[in-house]
Amino acid sequence: QTGPYFDVFTNPGDGKSGGVASNHPSYYSFDYGPIHFVSVDSNNLGLNDDPELYAWLEKDLAAAQKADYDWIVAYHHQPPYSKGSHDSDAQYECYKLRKNLVPMFEKYGVDLVLAGHSHSYERSHLLNGHFGPSHEAATDPSVIKGRWAKDKASGMETLVKRGCGPHSGTVYIVTGGGAIRGGGPLDHAAMAYSQKNRGSTLLEFDKDELRIWTLGEHRDDKDDYAGFNKILDEAVLKKTREECT
Repeated sequence: QTGPYFDVFTNPGDGKSGGVASNHPSYYSFDYGPIHFVSVDSNNLGLNDDPELYAWLEKDLAAAQKADYDWIVAYHHQPPYSKGSHDSDAQYECYKLRKNLVPMFEKYGVDLVLAGHSHSYERSHLLNGHFGPSHEAATDPSVIKGRWAKDKASGMETLVKRGCGPHSGTVYIVTGGGAIRGGGPLDHAAMAYSQKNRGSTLLEFDKDELRIWTLGEHRDDKDDYAGFNKILDEAVLKKTREECT
């Protein structure tokens, strides 16, 4: 693949930064300490069922699971779940990701998946087996393995993921509001929290605790822009490892 992005950036596809070498510029993985990051080309190769992409992804995630990282994080462009400026019930790209990528993420215990595309912020509950449309999360309670709830001591939204093996659950975050404030109903049944203001998501890893912040624009009572200094979301994902193998 060619273009300005590939002219400017050299992505770590050679495996020297961790993970299985992809030898490809648009999908790759790397390690940051005990965290394994996986970048998937969902915009082109993923939608076209590229066999080399999926073969590499399976090898990389299988190796990551055996390596016993503290966390495994994947990211790609389109979200499998969203009711923002893009509707995952209506768009083929989102359906294709639920069909192709989500089962593989679940098979290898991926903890967190980040996406954009929808110009909004949406944070899901802990999901497993949610391959259908959004109403499935409301009508089939089995697809939600864990729900966010306020911690009584800290008052912070907290979720505990029990274990790290196959089908232990994955949290999905849509963080596509960096430049554009999008629309949409933001009412996906799998989401614990959604909002449309522009912002950026920050992650802080501390052993078995992942803190999630979204920092962004402040709006006054008339919904007019009033600065870019507001915490839009703050949550903690915890992992118990006694069930990890």
